[in-house]
Amino acid sequence: MAHSSLSVRQQPARATLKSVNTAYAAPIGTETGRGNAAQPPLSVTFHGGSFIADGTGAKVAEAGRAEEEVLLHTFDLEACRRARENWGLFRDRRPAMYGALTTSDGRQSGAR
Repeated sequence: MAHSSLSVRQQPARATLKSVNTAYAAPIGTETGRGNAAQPPLSVTFHGGSFIADGTGAKVAEAGRAEEEVLLHTFDLEACRRARENWGLFRDRRPAMYGALTTSDGRQSGAR
């Protein structure tokens, strides 16, 4: 299998952590390299499994593993906004305190 099942399980978790809709595009089929005089061509097989997940990590569309597919999903942006507000994940953030994190030395800009 070209991608690990762990990677596929991590993608919905990332959607949940960030409370954002996520698309995971996984290739499908076999690709063969050219090789050379010292090494024969190598092949890699990809097993698909692309999906779209909502902000809770729930898969709302999923491709199969046998053939190429195009996935589409329409999200209700107002419902996404409400869900994000109710989640409370970003409620306690303090962006004003992030200044030191964005500098190379960890100091607030202008501080000595």
